[in-house]
Amino acid sequence: METISVIIPTYNCKSEKKNGIAIVLRALLNQTLKTFEVIIVDNATNDDTFSSLSPLFDLFSERPIKVNVVRCQARGNKCLARNMGADAARNEILVFMDDDTVLTANHALEFISGKLQRDQFACGASRYWTILFWDGEKALAESRANRFDYLKSIAHLPRGIKRGSGMRDLNEFTWIACFGAMWKADFQEIGGFDTHYSGWGRHDMDLMLRLLVRGFSFVNLFDEISVIHLNHRVILQDLQKKHQNITCYLEKEKKLGYVFKPNHLFGVYEGDGTDVLMEATA
Repeated sequence: METISVIIPTYNCKSEKKNGIAIVLRALLNQTLKTFEVIIVDNATNDDTFSSLSPLFDLFSERPIKVNVVRCQARGNKCLARNMGADAARNEILVFMDDDTVLTANHALEFISGKLQRDQFACGASRYWTILFWDGEKALAESRANRFDYLKSIAHLPRGIKRGSGMRDLNEFTWIACFGAMWKADFQEIGGFDTHYSGWGRHDMDLMLRLLVRGFSFVNLFDEISVIHLNHRVILQDLQKKHQNITCYLEKEKKLGYVFKPNHLFGVYEGDGTDVLMEATA
C-alpha cells in the first residue's frame, strides 16, 4: 500500500539552481521504499527545466513510483504551491521537500513511514550545505550511479550565529518545508501553509507553531537522516520578502499567544530555558 506523497515546488531550477532538481529526483529513485508518489509543483517556471526532466520521468514510469506535475501560476508563493501539491496528493503521509535538497539516506522515506505511525509530524534532519560554486554536471553524473561523494566532499554542517541575538541560526537542521513530513489529514485540519507568506522564511516556522499549539507530537530526524542543500544565490526580492514574512510571523505569535523556540524543538539549549512553547507576554 502506498503511504507517502513527496511534494516538491520548483521554479526555473535549471537556469537558477544548476538543475538541482534532477539530482533530487535521482536520489528519490534510490529510496528503499519502492512505492510512493512524487508531486512536482511548477511555480510558474519559464525556462526549460521540465523538458530537461523528461528522461528522468521515464525512469520513474518504469517503477511503481507515480510522478504528477501540478501547475501553480502564483510565482513566489511557495505556500500556495505546497498546498496545491498537498491537495493533489493521493497518499496519507505528506513529505515536503525543496528542489535543492538531496536525500543522502536511502532509507529516509521508509524511516518516516514507520515513524509517523506514532508521531504526527517530523523534521530536523541534518542539513549539510555545499559551497556556492558547485559543479552541477559532476554532481548529476555521480547521482546517476547513486553516489554523492563529490557533493559530500564540498558540503559542511553549518553552525552559524545570528549577530542580532547571539543564538544559533539552526541552518544545520531541516525545517518542515525543506524536508519534513506530516499526515495529510492533520495538514488539512490545520489549514496547511499560510499563503500570506511569500518567498521564503518563517512560513514553515508558522506551520510548526500551529501544530505545537494544537498539541501535535513531533519527532526529530537528525539521528537517522541527512540531506545536502545545493547552495545558490539569493536574490534581493527574496530577502525583502523574508523581512515581510518576519513581521507576519510575529503577528501570528501574538495572535496565538505563544512564542515558539525552535532551538528547543531541535534539542539546542542556550540558557533560554527548555520549553518549546512559551506564553507570550503583553
